Amino acid sequence: MPGFTTNIEFGEDLHSGKIVYGRPDSAEKCRYLDKRMEELQLPIFNSLSDTLRHAMSLLGQGAPRKHGEVYIPLFIWNTHQFQSWYSNLKLAGNRLEKAKILHHAEFKPPKHIFSYILWVKIWIEKEKRYKENEFVFARKDINTVVAYYRIDNDTKIAIIKEFRSSVNNPDGFVYELPGGSAILPTEIDPLLNAKHELEEEVGLVIDDISRFKYLGRRQLVATLSSHQAELYSIELRKEEYEQLLEAEKKMKTFGVNDDTERTYVQLISISQLRDSFLDFSMLGMIYQALYFQS
Repeated sequence: MPGFTTNIEFGEDLHSGKIVYGRPDSAEKCRYLDKRMEELQLPIFNSLSDTLRHAMSLLGQGAPRKHGEVYIPLFIWNTHQFQSWYSNLKLAGNRLEKAKILHHAEFKPPKHIFSYILWVKIWIEKEKRYKENEFVFARKDINTVVAYYRIDNDTKIAIIKEFRSSVNNPDGFVYELPGGSAILPTEIDPLLNAKHELEEEVGLVIDDISRFKYLGRRQLVATLSSHQAELYSIELRKEEYEQLLEAEKKMKTFGVNDDTERTYVQLISISQLRDSFLDFSMLGMIYQALYFQS
């Protein structure tokens, strides 16, 4: 290795998810490269044959791509997040001209992509121009539940309170509807995932899934993120409402400890929505559930 430009190029590509790394055990000046791979929990191979074999295993059946599509790594191309966004891009008559992965997050084992950030250059057919000064944040779609209880002349809605690092309000907590993503690729039924999220985040078990009403699917933050929410509603029974009241009173915690998730139940009246810390996407889903039900 008389020159080390390869190391610089490696550093630029290290977080792209496209690196397969191998070197003989006798190779000089590779310790810092080994260390970076170990930090990312990526394999290190000491023979060319093993390195190539692993690269081929990652390709699997592959996928034919052309023009700007060739800039999309296979592990991004195969995700539902990308295909959902890209199919609508093409339906609108637009064209992906160029792209670059800026960041991605994955869960393992098994390895699967939860989110990514993609810089893109797009030809906008209806305007006959390029757009290349933006990025697309994509994460797994979410399934969300509006659980409500009608009492006297009011309606109470089950909200969760949770700390998220992105919170931007003086209370320091995010207030949102119960909901979340199906992490594993095998968890594909949106209704069952919505039911699971309700159990996980507020402790409410609904055995009869026919009580959930499907309200539709929409994008949440269209100027930044391509993910969508599938929305359901359920009218609570008295004993279920009282269960949530008790959990709220005792400040009982829910969530998944392994994910550092800690949620608290809050029951909020329609009259309190305006002055709450609920963001506009949450308010919109509540409005859809309570005022636009057919």
